[in-house]
Amino acid sequence: MILRYVNPATGGEVLPTMGCRLQLLRKGTHTAAHRHSPSTVYHVAEGSGYSVLDGVRFDWRKGDTFAVPIWRWHEHAAPNEDAVLFSVTDEPVLAPLGLVRAEAHAENNGFQTVRSVFA
Repeated sequence: MILRYVNPATGGEVLPTMGCRLQLLRKGTHTAAHRHSPSTVYHVAEGSGYSVLDGVRFDWRKGDTFAVPIWRWHEHAAPNEDAVLFSVTDEPVLAPLGLVRAEAHAENNGFQTVRSVFA
């Protein structure tokens, strides 16, 4: 589940150039891999889990921050406990220009093959 923060006065994004989101990953959740043109920075607000970015697994826990560059395959998982990811995206800049696109990962039932683990 993803909650989009909005400007209460306009109903639009929090800032003209940045969008903020809050994503709840329930224990046992593993999202399908996808990629999109906006870049996103994630901050782990609660819990722990991991993300797979272009086949590399990155473990994270509360207080960690990581980035997903543009057009990179990514998926998130919270195998042991609920997790909350706060994110900031540059989608509000790209959308009015018609530059937002996304693609679901079609292979391996929507999941990437983990080739290595970031240590």
